[in-house]
Amino acid sequence: MRRFIIASMLICLNAPWVNSQITSDSLDNFDRRISYAVGFDVVRSVSEMGINVDPVVFIRGLYDALKGDSVSPLMTREEMESTFKELQERAIKRIEDEQLALSLPNRKMGEEFTMLQLANDPNMKKTNSGLVYVELKQGRGKKPTANDVVEVKYKGYLIDGTVFDQTHEQTSSFRLTEVIPGWTEGVQLMSIGSIFKFIIPADLAYGNNPPMGTPIQPGSTLVFEIELIKITK
Repeated sequence: MRRFIIASMLICLNAPWVNSQITSDSLDNFDRRISYAVGFDVVRSVSEMGINVDPVVFIRGLYDALKGDSVSPLMTREEMESTFKELQERAIKRIEDEQLALSLPNRKMGEEFTMLQLANDPNMKKTNSGLVYVELKQGRGKKPTANDVVEVKYKGYLIDGTVFDQTHEQTSSFRLTEVIPGWTEGVQLMSIGSIFKFIIPADLAYGNNPPMGTPIQPGSTLVFEIELIKITK
């Protein structure tokens, strides 16, 4: 954001000073169009971050930057860097708060789903971490360790049955230290050739920060059906 704002100021060096008399008819060349677009976009971007832009102070900052060494900035470089750092921290905190609010109902639904599954299937087991699993097919091979690479087939879905990932006919390979904690713990319980069903609570999955581009929401409990094909040391 800091670099973008500075770049925006530099672009404005060759543009006329914007004032209240400028209308859409005034944007009759590239310099004026880009100056207006950059100013509009910068203010909208910081406003979306929860910042109340003071137009008078904002214009003073633009003015001082455009004047260069002929004026003394109202803030030192260190003060500006500290302010931008605070901006970043506030933005992160706001996102975390929003994700937490979204996660609470999903966590509650996940807990209720898990309790119902445990009540209906006496073969299901629950580990100390909260991972729930049931063996659908018994294997006869050895079990992997956390440092092993495993070759698996799997299907992952939400508690409402929405499938978000699966291998179909092919297999996939993963190092167990590089997957979500529920996988790391759960696959180590499996023997080669076995098929397990896992119910993975949010804190053993993606927590409040699910991957983008998937139907997984913050706080989602995930269900996986995994077949362990092979272990590679």
